[in-house]
Amino acid sequence: MKSGNRNLLVTGPLVLVLTVCAIGWVIYQQASKLPQQLRAEIRADYLKSKKNDLKGYIKLAENAIKHLREPDLEISIEEAKKEAKRILSNLKYSEEDGYFFVYDFSGRNIVHPIKKDWVNQNKWDYKDKEGKYVIRDLITAARKAARGEGDGFDEYIFHKPSVADDIGGRSKLAFVIELTDWEWVLGTGIYLEDVDNFLDGADTEVLNYIHISMIWIAGIAFIGMMGLSLSQRNIGKTLERLRIGADLHDQVKQDLAYIIRELNNQLHQPGEVILSSSREFLEKIRDPAQHALDWIRIIIAGKDPNNLVLIDGLGELKRNFEMREQVLVTLSKTQKAEAYSKNLSKEKKAAILKVVNEALNNIRHAAATRVDLQLQTDECNIVLTIQDNGVGFDVNHVKSVRMGLGLGSMEARIRRIGGELTIESSDCGTTVKATLPQNHNLWSYMLCLLKHR
Repeated sequence: MKSGNRNLLVTGPLVLVLTVCAIGWVIYQQASKLPQQLRAEIRADYLKSKKNDLKGYIKLAENAIKHLREPDLEISIEEAKKEAKRILSNLKYSEEDGYFFVYDFSGRNIVHPIKKDWVNQNKWDYKDKEGKYVIRDLITAARKAARGEGDGFDEYIFHKPSVADDIGGRSKLAFVIELTDWEWVLGTGIYLEDVDNFLDGADTEVLNYIHISMIWIAGIAFIGMMGLSLSQRNIGKTLERLRIGADLHDQVKQDLAYIIRELNNQLHQPGEVILSSSREFLEKIRDPAQHALDWIRIIIAGKDPNNLVLIDGLGELKRNFEMREQVLVTLSKTQKAEAYSKNLSKEKKAAILKVVNEALNNIRHAAATRVDLQLQTDECNIVLTIQDNGVGFDVNHVKSVRMGLGLGSMEARIRRIGGELTIESSDCGTTVKATLPQNHNLWSYMLCLLKHR
């Protein structure tokens, strides 16, 4: 193989590897930035959904005590407030952290299921660990929202009940509303740690997806490398075949064609010009030279001379015989026979083509002007017929005397592949018929014969 072709086979996989690695690196770099880029957007969307949840929880609590705030209530306001405190203290939407709290406008705690010691205490000046006035800011947020000046949300740091040793507290988002008629502020909240945990889980899933994607890319690259390696081998074989074909075409084929042309010119001289012994010698030289030329043509065409499609092989023999002997050869085949012939084994195709080649060689001596090749099929067999209009010969005599004209080898080849060869000859011409099973399996063939008896 030429160095340029070898370089192509080496650099091809290398370029693919580098390309896949570069693509994988770019994807990994971009994908690694994705969690950070999306975190803020996801957090905003998630908080929005949680804010809607908080509004829904407050609406639930407000409806739970709505009947106690009716103007025509039969009990006193104090009794109504007492019942409302009981209801709100027991109302939860999660096991530990989903509770409601109530303060009056002065900062006195009315309801707090977690900080029970706060009840009836004024927490107006309560600060979280960052110095934020929690209660007064909650009351302010509720009163502003009632005036349409805010949304009722506020963030601060507060103890989380579900965490045993939560001394410093956790970041919390609360939603509060004003119950104007009772001068109460009703609120609830969620801990932003839960939001962060959710986002951390989303980040983990994204990173896992990135890692899985990279594994898939590596796997696809490996499969691509294997496929490319196989294709490179095929390309190498093809390039080598093309090089050999070119060399054969440029030198060997031309030399053989020249030898055959000169031999044919000599053989077509008048009989008295060439001695019979010389003619026989020239014919012996011409036949193997012609056979070698036929094989070279097949190889140059990129085909296996030992495994041709049967129709192609017959067509090649037809063209070569016409060119060599100047005798018309017709090739006819049925569509069904052509389809079945494609499934014949390599051994059967080779045997048939050799029989046809031998028969055509024999026809040279018959002074024929026409040869018919027919490929047909019956229910169970493929039938090949070779018929000429030559002078014919005594089949029995030839077989008994010297098994001449290659008849013995022709019959032996067909028998070896499970077929039968019959030869009929007369003054009007010779017919050679090869019959062989369509099925490779003996039992299938026998069943076919029984079916069509």
